[in-house]
Amino acid sequence: MKGVPHQTRLKRIAKERQKQYNCLTQRIERERKLFVIAQKIQTRKDLLDKTRKVKVKKETVNSPAIYKFQSRRKR
Repeated sequence: MKGVPHQTRLKRIAKERQKQYNCLTQRIERERKLFVIAQKIQTRKDLLDKTRKVKVKKETVNSPAIYKFQSRRKR
């Protein structure tokens, strides 16, 4: 890059850095959404259990419904 002026090189580096930050932001957002979906799937699996359950909190976009289960004695 001998022929490229210093200012142009800095702009190119800044643009590449911004592109990487945007990619990272998208990955973090996708990871958060997948975590919420995994929680909802796990809640559905837990609801298949035969124990008595009481709904404590409704399901929202960002979190699954919260249930309180009757404690069961481990033998």
